[in-house]
Amino acid sequence: MAAVEHRCPGCGSPPKITVGTPFVGVVGFLWWKKPFEEQLYRCIEGHIYSVRVSGDETTVEPHDSVEAWLEARTGAHAPPRPPDL
Repeated sequence: MAAVEHRCPGCGSPPKITVGTPFVGVVGFLWWKKPFEEQLYRCIEGHIYSVRVSGDETTVEPHDSVEAWLEARTGAHAPPRPPDL
């Protein structure tokens, strides 16, 4: 997944840095599973957004913060993040 291909959905700026490591998982049912890889980016303007690649499909979604993205993925009562992340 090349970072230069995915611009910020909020302002159209190119990504400045990645945020954390890629989030890898599988969605679907037992008989229909689809692997995906999701990476967070921060654009030049400071917006946080995720790029999820699943097969031939790519989804770019804006987020208010890294914590908001994490809460959306793990639920409201997730354990606290380590200080280095």
